[in-house]
Amino acid sequence: MLHKLTELEENVRNSKLPENQKTEILNNIDDLRTEYISSGEQHTNPVKASYSALRKSILEFEKEHPTLVKNVNEISTMLSNMGI
Repeated sequence: MLHKLTELEENVRNSKLPENQKTEILNNIDDLRTEYISSGEQHTNPVKASYSALRKSILEFEKEHPTLVKNVNEISTMLSNMGI
């Protein structure tokens, strides 16, 4: 993403746009770059963040309902062994 913003910045600098438009666009590019850098990994890998949140929820559920989890695992294994 940062590489693309740098390319865009170079293209704007080399363009024949009026200086006031160049300045405005370059300021917007700087804002995007700052926002992207400050956003960290939340936006760069939303799948990983979602997986971590799901895994945490599952672990909490297992901790709160150990008997239910044990029974569901046993039933799932039994059905799997039956080919279902």
